[in-house]
Amino acid sequence: MIVATGETSPSPCIHVWSVVNLEPFKVLQTFHKDGILHLKFSNDGAFLVSVGADPLFSIQIINWKTEETLVFRNTGTSPIFDIIFNPYNKYEFTTVGHHNVTVWELQGRSIIRKNWIHLKSAPSDDVSKSERPRFPIITCASYLNYHVT
Repeated sequence: MIVATGETSPSPCIHVWSVVNLEPFKVLQTFHKDGILHLKFSNDGAFLVSVGADPLFSIQIINWKTEETLVFRNTGTSPIFDIIFNPYNKYEFTTVGHHNVTVWELQGRSIIRKNWIHLKSAPSDDVSKSERPRFPIITCASYLNYHVT
């Protein structure tokens, strides 16, 4: 059994550990700045996705066994609160966060934003703050069949 932990530092690393003997397997370098907010192994254990604590919430995908970075990119200014891999497609994962759901697909050495739902209302001068519609902050997600729910 393997777990991964991320650091909070100007140049954070990811530590991959054995749960059985509490020994580190690998220390992986990242391109993130300020720290690592989230980590998720792909369903087959081949990839490790990390989300950075930087202002543009960067994503890095690493083949942790070979220590090869496959992808690094910024996602935008909306915080990410969860990552989940599609159980039916090892190259697809979903991130959720502050007013958004994003489905990503790994294509070679890049990730493509396949679907994006942004749940933010436009402010209106005619409506008081207390009467404006409130949209959820999405903190977790799961797949049901082939679709994220």
